[in-house]
Amino acid sequence: MMPEHEAGPTGVHETGPSSAELLACLHAEIFPPAERWQAQAFREMLAVAGTQGWISLVDGEPTGLLLTRLLPGGEGEILTLGVRPAFRRRGQASSLLQAFLVCPAVEAPKTEKIFLEVSVNNRAALALYGQLGFRQAGLRQAYYPDGSDACVMCLEELS
Repeated sequence: MMPEHEAGPTGVHETGPSSAELLACLHAEIFPPAERWQAQAFREMLAVAGTQGWISLVDGEPTGLLLTRLLPGGEGEILTLGVRPAFRRRGQASSLLQAFLVCPAVEAPKTEKIFLEVSVNNRAALALYGQLGFRQAGLRQAYYPDGSDACVMCLEELS
């Protein structure tokens, strides 16, 4: 059962450490057991300067999450992104990413590059990132608990 949340009925909303339980519940529904993050991990990460959490909602129901971090020197990273299975292929991941890419924190100081890692087996995510302008920057072999490789991707043309 999803914990209560404070965000509005539909759209993407920024969130913080107080939503750690909700973020952990979403993560548990989205990712396999070996890749799930606990509420304490979300609380700790969201307490670090430059880290932002986002939740997407449809008719008041949490549908997905995004955790990002902006680093000194004009770089950022997508730490985790996922959409509940019942809400996939409805633009939720794209909405989460777009909310992050246009947020004021990305604009000033200017973020020049955003990195992420995604399983080479996750074709839907690879396609989405490619449509948004992310390009492969490297490969991490046997990165995930299931043994799959991670495609390191980078978005350099932020507008």
